[in-house]
Amino acid sequence: MTLIGGARAAAEDRQAFTAARHAAFRSSELALGVDSDAELQNLMLLEQAYAANAKVIEAVDGLLQRLLEM
Repeated sequence: MTLIGGARAAAEDRQAFTAARHAAFRSSELALGVDSDAELQNLMLLEQAYAANAKVIEAVDGLLQRLLEM
């Protein structure tokens, strides 16, 4: 497994853990009621963070591939 593959696998594991944790919190919130505006803001922040992380991983992948070509 390459360094990049390992980093991607670790990122996917973190994402899966975060999604499971979010689902658990969401179910407990639904029992108490939900502030949909706050939830939407949190979702948008998570989406932006995920997109930024994906770009970082792509950039690192490109750099490492370039180094391996030399």
